[in-house]
Amino acid sequence: MTEEFLPVGKLPIELLGSLLSNLATADDSVVVGPGLGRDAAVIDIDGTSLVLKNDPITFVS
Repeated sequence: MTEEFLPVGKLPIELLGSLLSNLATADDSVVVGPGLGRDAAVIDIDGTSLVLKNDPITFVS
C-alpha cells in the first residue's frame, strides 16, 4: 500500500475545485455559493440579501 500526502500549505487548485464542485446547491435562495476564490456567500431571504463571510486562513467567521 502506497501512502500519498498533500504538500504543506494550500490545497492544490485542482483538488479544491473538485471538492467545491461537490457542494453545488439547487436552492434558489443561494445567490452566490461556494467557488474558487470566494470567501463569502449571498442568500436571498424574502427579497433581502444576507451576506456571510469566512476567512479560510484563520477560520474567523
